[in-house]
Amino acid sequence: MSKVDKGEYMFAETLKTADIKEDIKTEISEEKLIATRYGDKRIAVLKIGQQVFLNAISIRNLVEAFGDETDDWLNKPIIVTTELSKRTQGKRAVIIKPVDMQGAVAKKK
Repeated sequence: MSKVDKGEYMFAETLKTADIKEDIKTEISEEKLIATRYGDKRIAVLKIGQQVFLNAISIRNLVEAFGDETDDWLNKPIIVTTELSKRTQGKRAVIIKPVDMQGAVAKKK
């Protein structure tokens, strides 16, 4: 018998591009680092009760907007959306973007 690592299957519980029909405005309630067979991966638990895999684009957006301390990402307004990316071979990827105080997606500096 072999031992099953629950972390290997966390991706089954995360939002996928097909799940996102329109932008979702929410906040991150928790950030976790999970061990998978692909290495350690970051997951954002959203206040809407869903989880999102934090890819490199999303992490860069969060760091630019809120800093590199993950606790500073919590309870800040964000948009969960999809966009085409060269990093995903031209396929759509789930992306987190910060929202400014007026409710618009924050512009990069």
